[in-house]
This record gives sequence, structure tokens and C-alpha cells, in this order.
Amino acid sequence: MPLTGLVRKDLPLADGNVRKLIEDASFPNQWPTKETHIQHKVLYKNGVSKEYGVHGTAVGVDFDICIADGICITVCPVNVFDRLELPGEQEKMDKGVTNDSGKAPLANWKADPAREQDCIFCRACEIQCPVQAIKITEALDHYAKFVDRRLFSQGSEEGSYVTQGSVAKTPYFLEHSAVWERE
Repeated sequence: MPLTGLVRKDLPLADGNVRKLIEDASFPNQWPTKETHIQHKVLYKNGVSKEYGVHGTAVGVDFDICIADGICITVCPVNVFDRLELPGEQEKMDKGVTNDSGKAPLANWKADPAREQDCIFCRACEIQCPVQAIKITEALDHYAKFVDRRLFSQGSEEGSYVTQGSVAKTPYFLEHSAVWERE
């Protein structure tokens, strides 16, 4: 059963013509790696990423959307995130420049998934992010513990990632997972 009743009411959700990482079905498999930061990849997709790209794959934080409200840091039960200072953000804040979320950043740092390998895939950060800058995707080897391997025997590559829409509708997964919402 998904978490409910935990959405912050003081920060409006992103709306209008803004970009939301969670809605991008091509992430992370079709996003090229730009560099490596700490223990995670930084992905950058031409025509989508503007300046910073997405830090992490299993816990992807789109720095071009993140407004640095810190809710993800607060709700994470396993301390996946660190604050990564970005000096250029202060000037944007001073000028009131909005980012890809349509909102102005609140601080000169971003929530960096420095310990994404510790993620337990509870999705608290993804659910709470007011601008939907976070997307959780789980590697197929993680799913092997919970889902019959036969579900992935056709066309899946080791190290590829799955998203909610690609697995959540299988009868086994709907029956055995508490984090996926039934439709």
C-alpha cells in the first residue's frame, strides 16, 4: 500500500509546462552518463538536461528541477542524501530565476544521492518531492529477490532498470508488493 497523507501542504506541486523527472519513461536507460560523482553516475540527456543533469540512477535527482527544499533529506530513513553546494545557485536565488520546475531554488545546494546504494526503495523522497525532481528505479538484480525471474527472461539485460509501469501490473507484483499502487 503506498504512503498517503504525507504530502506537504505548504509547498505547491509543480504544474503547468514544467518538467518532472518522474514522468520521463526514458530515465535512466536512455540517458547517457556524463561523469561519475562520488559513488553514483551523473546522467545528462541532450535536449532535456540544461545545466546539472541527474545525479544517481537508482535514486535519480534531477538537479535542474530540484529546488533544495530538503524534504527528501528529512524523510529518508537510511540517510541516502547529502547536501551538495552549488555556488552558482546563490546568484539565481538573488535574481529570482526559476529552474525547470518553474520555481526558484530555496538554497544554494542540491540533494545529492551520495549513498544511493543504501536505498531501501521506500519511495518516501519521491512521494514527498514537491517538484517531482526524484525518480526511484530499481535494478533488475534487486527485483530478483522479490519477483519470479521468469518475468524478466525476455529482453532484459543485467544492469538495466525497471520502472513502476513496466512491472507493477504483473499479477505477482501486485499481490506481493506493498509499495506499488493497484490500479
